[in-house]
This record gives sequence, structure tokens and C-alpha cells, in this order.
Amino acid sequence: MSRDASIRLYRGLLCLYPLEFREHFSQEICLLLADNLRAQASRRGRFAVWLAAAAAIFIDAPQEHYHMIRQNVIYALRTMRREKLTSLIAFLVLALGIGSTATIFTLVNGLLLHPLPFPEQNRLVYVEEANGKAGGLSGAVAFPNYLDFVAGNRTLEAFALYQSSLVIVRREGADTERIRGGYGTGPLFRVLGVQPLLGRTFTDDDDRPNAAPVVVLSEDLWRSRYGGDPAIVGKVLPLGTMFGNKSSQVIGVMPRGFHFPDDAQLWLPLQLDTKTNTRTDHWLEGIARLRHGFTPEQAQTDLRVIMQQISRDHPKETYGQTVNTVLFKTRTTGDVKPVLLTLMGAVGCVLLIACANISSLLLVRASARQREIAVRGALGASRSRVVRQFVVESGLLGILGAVGGILMSWAAVPALLRLTPAGTLPIWANFTPDLRTWIFILSVTAGAVVFVGSLPALSAARLNLVDALKEGGRSSTVGVAGARVRACLVAAEVAMSVLLLTGAGLMIRTFLNLERQNFGFRIENLTTLYTAAPRDRYPLGPAAGQLVERIQRELASLPGVVSVAAASAVPIGDHWDRSLTVEGAPLLSLGDAPLVNHTVVSPGYFKTLGIPILAGRDFNRSDEADPYVTIVDAGIARHYWPNRSALGKRVRFGPPEDNEPWHTVVGVAGEVRKELRQPGRSSIYIPYQNTFDHSSLAWLVRTNSGVANPGEALRRRIAQIDPNVAVSDITTLGKIVDDSIWQERFFASLLAFFAALAMLMATVGLYGVMAYTVSRRTHELGIRMALGASAREIRGMVLLQSGRLVGAGLAIGVAPSVFATRLLAKQLYGVKPTDPQTFLAVAALLVAGAMLASYLPARRATRVDPILALREE
Repeated sequence: MSRDASIRLYRGLLCLYPLEFREHFSQEICLLLADNLRAQASRRGRFAVWLAAAAAIFIDAPQEHYHMIRQNVIYALRTMRREKLTSLIAFLVLALGIGSTATIFTLVNGLLLHPLPFPEQNRLVYVEEANGKAGGLSGAVAFPNYLDFVAGNRTLEAFALYQSSLVIVRREGADTERIRGGYGTGPLFRVLGVQPLLGRTFTDDDDRPNAAPVVVLSEDLWRSRYGGDPAIVGKVLPLGTMFGNKSSQVIGVMPRGFHFPDDAQLWLPLQLDTKTNTRTDHWLEGIARLRHGFTPEQAQTDLRVIMQQISRDHPKETYGQTVNTVLFKTRTTGDVKPVLLTLMGAVGCVLLIACANISSLLLVRASARQREIAVRGALGASRSRVVRQFVVESGLLGILGAVGGILMSWAAVPALLRLTPAGTLPIWANFTPDLRTWIFILSVTAGAVVFVGSLPALSAARLNLVDALKEGGRSSTVGVAGARVRACLVAAEVAMSVLLLTGAGLMIRTFLNLERQNFGFRIENLTTLYTAAPRDRYPLGPAAGQLVERIQRELASLPGVVSVAAASAVPIGDHWDRSLTVEGAPLLSLGDAPLVNHTVVSPGYFKTLGIPILAGRDFNRSDEADPYVTIVDAGIARHYWPNRSALGKRVRFGPPEDNEPWHTVVGVAGEVRKELRQPGRSSIYIPYQNTFDHSSLAWLVRTNSGVANPGEALRRRIAQIDPNVAVSDITTLGKIVDDSIWQERFFASLLAFFAALAMLMATVGLYGVMAYTVSRRTHELGIRMALGASAREIRGMVLLQSGRLVGAGLAIGVAPSVFATRLLAKQLYGVKPTDPQTFLAVAALLVAGAMLASYLPARRATRVDPILALREE
């Protein structure tokens, strides 16, 4: 290599040094290297000299960078210490922005991005029969149809049905309790792809009708109730299932953390047959594993072809339904996904407002430091050195803000999770920060640093040193440009505040509409619970009926209890929908027959809930001898017998072609809402009979307002009657209602918090801009007042400037808000996305905030002394 080539290569390596170092020393270093190369006679000697010089660059360059950054960091810390209030405000605002963003992303990551605890989750699909016209079938598969799907499909590797239900667990020396159990067909564990910790899982042979009952335990239940007995496999456990009491043999234990569906603690085979489970019985959910190379869309097409054939072969047993398949992950997160993504957009706006606020604040500080920057430049500091100083200051602020945001997120995530009712989030959700979370926080912090530091750095780089040295640079063009940038930032903050406040306002109104609606019954002072009696002690018949009567009588005798009733389900949440056929009305096909909510109730049900009997009578004990009576609600009576009495008319339930007995209408009750967001189906009631399945019976207990925590008293009284009767799910009807609208409350609360935070930041930003503007225009204001301007005119001028900024922000923010609120349409209830009252309220709120933010600067402007202002200039 020639000497010139060696010098050129060496000069290229000098780029590793800081720019300022190169500007001062690169020429001298290259000349020194050239002299040393000339002093060497041999090529080997020249190469050794060049190699030593190159090695020195790799050693010294990092040290030079370190020393320069260290000097910049020390200077930045001194600046922050000198301007404590400004630095503290910037730190808090950035910490709030990063912390809010990190908090919501942690929720998004834990629910939407965290993988399912099953292998190859992209092959797991949820299968459902659905019929938009008849409704009520979404999420359910009839067992005979399932058998046809299994036999005829070509896209599924394995397909299973499952359901969740409470199971009575009894053991000598331990209390009887009801725990969550999972029921499934034989291929269930093969679909999920999880191997047992001990023993085996059930197979197709275990799932045959009348096969020996078996059970698989969870690792949690195995350790907590059975002490982790290593010989548990093969032992027989007495269980009360939804199919009756069974002594089931333990065949396996699942590994730690496995729960499906929901938080199931044990699993049993369904052991169904087509005689008792017809094509009109839809109560089981479907899950399947795709064959390799097939997609959910292909599986859906495949199953729909089979469903069409079923409809042709069994026209009287089908609804004209179709089949839908969707990724199981999508099914489990579909309800919360739009909420979380909307919240991510909201915190993104909050972070942008925070960055704009800090950027405006740093622009003000940079403007105040123009003279300092000019002096440094005059003493030889390069523009790159000055820009690097601002970058380091922004980076240091970003690091501190990220640390504060992480601490805030660490405290906020558990607090937010406590706002969600138990059992509403998937049990596999994991909110522990992982690598994805840390990468996101690092990226957000880096983006915030670039946003916050770029404008002040550019302002410093464009500073005219001559103008800045003239009395602080009041006439500097950079100051004028900086004022325009700050005004644009404030307008952008107001625009984003419009977006957040509008969304928050609509969601708050939605939540209030849901909370205040009339359910048709009184929810206050009403406790609910479920009981399950062992079938071997209380078989269907007189024994079961006597137990129900005794429980009702004993609970009613407790102090403070006003009335007690039993039912097949609580009035909100649980539904049993059946087809309705009215005597004398045209006989409709199964697909066209209306569905009604079917509830089995004991005498006193309507009194306990406060549902009025509008005509006829309530049920009484004599109805058990003649069980074919019914009470319909006012909606059914109005629809089928307008301007006539419904009493004495006859109806029956189930498929229209079935010969189910006719039931005589003996009463008409008020209408109730059993679904908060939907109008709901009409309700029909039949009296409780001792042949009704009492494996799960709901109790409704109304108490006086002074009774505190009646649940434990109710549990103790039932235990006194028979400790083998399991009691579960003790709560209040008010809590059931609250839990049913937890998403709306959660969403509205967070949006309101973020909107309030955004408005506060925008107001503070506007105050900062107006205060700085007044301080910079002191000379101008003094001249105006010296020429006769009144305090009112000066105040109006300042308020007008503030109003222009807010007006511009409102004008910019309205159009995005109209578009964004349309995306919330499915989340809203009782209010339109473009509700004018909400938009007007947001505008009024922002204008009021702007007037408040501008009042102090306007007042300060009116107190300018013209003589002092002119003398200061």
C-alpha cells in the first residue's frame, strides 16, 4: 500500500472521533503520521507504524466520546439543578406519558400478544353454529351435528366439544364444595396438545355412553385437596356432576398451570348419546385443531358444506344455520381487543401531548439561553457541540422519565387488574413484563427523546450569534420562529384533547345509560347464591321437593330476610332459550319459531324480585300437582293477544313439531331486561317441580337495608340443614349488574383519566405559551399603554390570542374526533358517535380551561409599568 493510500485510509478511521475533535486535530494527526511513515525505510516498518496509529484510534476514540458525553451530562445536570421547577415539570409530564403508554401496552401484551398455553396456537380454532335470524345459537354446537362434522371433514386433525360447569367434590373430613369442572368429548386433550403430569387423559372409549366414569385432576387440586398423593391415579372419587352423582376413577393429573375451559380444576368425559341430545339442543362449545396446511377459512368452508347436507337431511331439526370458525385466540380476546386498542390510541395521544408540552417548555428555555449559546459560540464552541448538548439534556430527561414511567406502570398494572371482576380475564393472560415490553418502552423513550429534543436543538443550531449577542437577542428571527412553533404545538395539544375528551364523554354517557336503565325488577338488597344437592341423598321426586321447601322456609326465618325464592337461574347473565308455540297461531318451522327466555321459578319469585303481576296470579304450591301452567310477560301477551286477556290461553315449548304438553297461562308479569345491551327476548315462567334437576339451583334472598353481609348467615343455615348441600357463588344482584358492565366502567374510567390528563397538559402548555409571550412583549405592551391603551384592551388582546390558539385546535380536532368516535360505535349504548351535546360540552370545557390558563398572563399584562418597560428595553 502506498503512503498516500495509507494516509487516506487513516483519515477515514479518524471519523470514529467526535466531530469537534476532528475539526481541531485531524490535520495535525495526519501530518504526524506522514512524518512517521517517511522516517521508515522498509515497508514492514511503515506498516507497523500505520498499524500502531490505527490501533490508537480504536483505543482513544471511545475515550474521547466518553469525556465529551460526560462533560455534557455534568453540564445538563447543572442546568437541571439551576432550573429545578422546569426540570421537575418536564420529568413528571414525561413520566406520566411514558408510564401511561407502558401500562396499557402491558395489558395489550398480556392479553393480545402473549401466546396461549397450548402448542401451535395458530392451528386451534373455535367452531360454532350460528343463525343470525333465529339467534341464540352463536357459540354452540349440537352433538349429532358434531358427530357428522367429525366424520365428514377433511381439514381438522381433531375436533372436540366442551362445556364448563360446577362439580360437587366430597371427601371424608373435608367440607363439601363446588369447584369449576370441564366436560369434554374424547379428543379434547388431543386438540389442546397438552400431556398429563401423571397417568393419562380420557379417550374416545372413556367418552362412550355408559362407560366407566373417569376424572382427570388439575395439579392445583391434586396438591391442595389430595396432598399431592403420588398414588392418586386409580383412586375413586365421589363427585356430583351435572349428570348426577358418579364415583369416578382418577386416571391422570394435568401439569401445573393447565386450565381449560376457564379455571377448570378437573375434567370429565361428556359420554353423550344422540337419543337424549338432539340436533335442537345447542349447549356445547366446539374447539378443533387444523390439519397442517389448512386455514380457518378453509375449515369453515369445509364444515359449511357438511352443515348444508345436514339441513337437507334433517329439515325439521335445523334452523337453517351455518358454521363459523375463528382462531381460538381471537375468540378469547375478541371482546377486549377493541377496548385495548382504543386505549392504546388514547395513551398515544397523551404521550404526544406530553412530548409537545415538554418540547414547548424546552423551546422556551432554549430561547432564554440564546445569549449563553451565543457566548459559547463566540468562544469557539461548534454548532455540533451545542446541538449535542441539547440532545444529551433531552436524553437525560428521557431516561429519568422512562424510569419514572416504569415505576408508575409497575404500580398501575396491578391496580387496574383489581378493577376487573374475578374470572373475566383469560386465566392464561400474563402481565409480567417480558422482552417485548422492554423493547416497546425503549422504543417509546427513544421516540420521545427525539420528539422532545429535536426542536430545541434545531433552534439552537439556527441561532444567529450576532443578533443573539445584541441585548439578549430580542429581535432574533429564531425567537419569532420559536413562537410560531410553540403556538402550533399548543394547537396540536388542544386538537388531541378534543379527541380524547369526546371519546371519554361518549363512554361515560354509555356507562351511565347502562347503569341507570330500568331492569324491570329491584336489584337493591338482593343476595343470590347457588346450591347443589347430592342426587343419591335427594333423588328427583318428593325428597328433592321437600329439601327445596325446607331451604326456602329456613332462609326466610333468618332475621332481616324479607322474602326468598328459588329459580333455575339468576335474572341477569344465565339464559335458557326455547322455541315458543302458541295455540291457534300458525305453526312455524324451527328456524322461524320465536325464542323466549324460559325460567323455572318457585312461589314468591315475583315478590322477591319486585316484578309486578299485571293480570292473573302468582304460582303457588298447588301448581306442583298441576304443573302445566305458566306465566308470560307483558310483551308476549301484547304480541299474541292484543286487546284481549292472555289468561286461559295455551302455549308450549321446544321444537314446534314435538308433542310437548300445552301449558295454560295463569298470569301476566311485567317485562324484565336480562341483557344489558340488548332488548332481550320475552320471558316465560313455569313453576318449580320436584322432578326439576336440582344439581344447580339459584336462590334469591331479599333482606332489609340494615342487614350487612347476609351471605355467611345464609351459608351457615344451609349447612345446618345438610352439610352435604354445596353452596357457591354467594353475591348480590347489584354486584352481578356491576360486573356485567365492568368493561364499560373500566373503559370510561381510563379514558376519562387520560382525557383529564391531556386537558391538564394542554392547559398548562397554553399557560406557558401565553406567560412567555407576555414576558417577551413587555416592551410592546408598555408602548401601547403609553399611547393610551386601557387595561381592558390589553387583557382582551391577550385573551384573543389565546382564543385563536384554542379555536384552531378545536377546528383541527373536530374532524378526527368525528372519525374516531365512529370506531367506538359498537362500544356505545344510548348515545350516537356524533352526539352534538358531547361535542358542545367538550368545546365549552376546553374554552373554559383556556380562559383559566390565560387569565393570569392577561392580568400580568395589564400591570406592566410603561416607564419600566421602556427603560428595560
